[in-house]
Amino acid sequence: MLTREGCRARQERFRQRLAAGGLSGAVISAPRDIYYFTGLLAEGQWSLLYLPVEGRSWLATWTEEGAPLVDDRLLYDWHVLYTINPDNHRRLAETVKKAATGTRGGRLGYQRESLTFALANALSESAAPDQWVEVDETLQELQRCKDPDEIDCIRRATAAVLAGYERAAAVIRPGVREIDVLTECQQAAQRRTGAVHHYGGDFQSGAFGGPARDRVIEAGELYIIDAQADVDGYWCDNSRTWVVGGEPTPLQREVHAHIAAVLRAVPQMIRPGESRSQFWRALDARIREHPHL
Repeated sequence: MLTREGCRARQERFRQRLAAGGLSGAVISAPRDIYYFTGLLAEGQWSLLYLPVEGRSWLATWTEEGAPLVDDRLLYDWHVLYTINPDNHRRLAETVKKAATGTRGGRLGYQRESLTFALANALSESAAPDQWVEVDETLQELQRCKDPDEIDCIRRATAAVLAGYERAAAVIRPGVREIDVLTECQQAAQRRTGAVHHYGGDFQSGAFGGPARDRVIEAGELYIIDAQADVDGYWCDNSRTWVVGGEPTPLQREVHAHIAAVLRAVPQMIRPGESRSQFWRALDARIREHPHL
């Protein structure tokens, strides 16, 4: 999971960007971005984070779990005997309205892609910002560079995916069902991490993508697995290919060697300041140097 030290550093960088833009603070509504700043991954119900340039931060949320890096945590009742209330978004809006009363005026940052009308309305009535300012692009820029605790999360997600592939190599053979390959890989991934988390992806044999089916895989098929794992709020997504019950053809080996060489060249191809589209065009050109691609 993300660390308090990492969250504190990310909050400070964000506050500096807000201050440079003349903002008094920002509200963060996307659950993964709330996690990015506080270390609390609370995706089950609605939450809202307020980060001021100066003053006390608060998080209005549904869960008492964890230790989020905020000055105040404000809770709303999300269940009755663990039956989920049907109006939790309204409950959060009421909590936000009370919390924001002391933060009136100023230019307030918000997430264009995730702030709902009800929450924006609650903030408008209580905080009455002078101006709403989108901060989505600012967050995207900050998140391009990863902190050590983020890299640790990515490594755990990668370990989960690789554990799945180790198991896939052991169980893929003619006569096995695709759904059984997926189940074996899921178990291996979660055993490796010691946690319950998402693991899935494309698990159709003899096809280019698609979920696992109740179908027996056949000898000679190419089994392309594109697996993903979501561990501690960070994803890994990569692919592996097997020849079911046999060996790759000379052409398949040749194409594999070409692609592997292109991937090994990636660290030397990446240049600071170059756009992602420029990098992709250069990478695509290298791939297409092979006559069959």
